Amino acid sequence: MRGIIFASIAALFLVAAFLPSLETKSSATPPYDPKNPPSPEELAKRWAATQAALRVERFADARRDVIAHLRDPSSATFGKLFMGNNNLVCGYVNARNGFGGMTGMQPFIAGYARNAVIFYQSGAEGFMVHWKKICE
Repeated sequence: MRGIIFASIAALFLVAAFLPSLETKSSATPPYDPKNPPSPEELAKRWAATQAALRVERFADARRDVIAHLRDPSSATFGKLFMGNNNLVCGYVNARNGFGGMTGMQPFIAGYARNAVIFYQSGAEGFMVHWKKICE
């Protein structure tokens, strides 16, 4: 029995030694070379791409979290979404209310602090004060 286990382990080591590396290298960001640093234009392009990806992710998170607060999530349609101050997402949502009618585009602010969702919606006391500070 020990011989079979030893042979199996030895075979695994041999196979692993001859397999090519399974790592895939990302062509999106080449490794940093101190002798040939990226140009300011290249750094700006990388920064813009990173910010765009983060914005898309934040918008998706905001949509998910706003829908979770609605009475009829399946009726939600979103209007304009944009980044406000402090990386908070500002936007408009139209959804069905408790009487079955559509509310019309209502403003909201969504964001995150210490893994807790911050969600303000139109009609909440003091909402427009926050909207003016964050979204305008």
